[in-house]
Amino acid sequence: MDIRFVPQDQIDKQLYNSCVHFATNGSLYGYDWYLNATAKEWDLLVEGDNYVTAMPLPKRKNWWGRTYLTQPGLIPDLAVYSVKPLSPKRIQSFWDAIPEEFRGGSLTVEPASVPKDPGRFDVVQASGDALFLNKPYEEITDDFRPTTTPAWPAPRPPIYCPPPT
Repeated sequence: MDIRFVPQDQIDKQLYNSCVHFATNGSLYGYDWYLNATAKEWDLLVEGDNYVTAMPLPKRKNWWGRTYLTQPGLIPDLAVYSVKPLSPKRIQSFWDAIPEEFRGGSLTVEPASVPKDPGRFDVVQASGDALFLNKPYEEITDDFRPTTTPAWPAPRPPIYCPPPT
């Protein structure tokens, strides 16, 4: 895998946004315009010259001048975005390719982008439910059970109020 680091000012926005758009796990939070509005400073790891797989790296510097990963306030989760199927090996390769200038930090990522060994980073799996559509229909439907409780409370009978006398 040819993974390379791309500074923010050298990112090909069209290729990057295409990667996020056509990724099997693409989301609004990955687009460059959203990251520019929320994270301000971020760099990118990409696979290949045509941005087949990409991982945004939102960053900050502490008062010592050390760079670290940080979770932007209005972004609930980020991911390793890929138009190819994501494998644990590909995910781990991206986390291992983060340059040494990033001394640590914390990032919340979607469930499919959590590495086996986060190394010097604190990786939090995003909460919430996700319906992965890359499985056969039978496997997806096996995870669902009929509910025994109604979704809405039963309607109440009307309250009788006698007319005023």
